[in-house]
Formats: sequence, structure tokens, C-alpha cells
Amino acid sequence: MRLLRVRIEGFRGVLQSFCTRDGDQILTRYLRTMVKRYAVKARVSEAERVTPHGLRHTFATDLLRETKNIRLVQKALGHSDVSTTMIYTHVFDEELEMALRRRETQASVRATG
Repeated sequence: MRLLRVRIEGFRGVLQSFCTRDGDQILTRYLRTMVKRYAVKARVSEAERVTPHGLRHTFATDLLRETKNIRLVQKALGHSDVSTTMIYTHVFDEELEMALRRRETQASVRATG
């Protein structure tokens, strides 16, 4: 894409910056505006709540869900310490709790039925 030039930090593939076609760094305010504009264009419900950080969090959560590999997520996000990446594991805790509740409900229905 001509409008954006992405500088990658070595083998880690960490996204360092977005640049304009003139090579100037894009302001964070403009990046937030672009994300919101595309969310509206894509007809995302509650588009006004979509943020670059939210997209990053969603990416990391989905990657962890698919790969079950916290180190891979750590590397993809560029975190130096895995404890920073561990915040994404809360999703698994919530999903596990919901699965256990469903199983418990099914077992009690079978026992009474």
C-alpha cells in the first residue's frame, strides 16, 4: 500500500510505525480517526467504541485462542516480558468457567430427568 510504509524491527516483526506517503509519522489522533472511519464504513456495531488498542487486543486474543501459544502472542505483540502478555489469558478463564457451568447444568438435568 502506497499510503502507509511499515518499518519492521528485525526478525521480531514488531510494527514500529505508520508513515504518511511523505515519510512523516502518522499522529496517533489520525490513526484513531482512521480506525473509527473504517469501523463505521464496515458497519461495525458501536463503531465509536472501536480503537487501535481494541483491535490489537482482539488480534492477540484471537491468536491465543487459535494457537494456544502464549510465547507466539508475546512475540507478535513485541512484549519483552511474558507477564505483560498474560492479560490475554483471562479469556480462557472466562470460557472455561462458562463451559464448566454448561456441563454442570447438563449433568443436573440428566440426574433429575
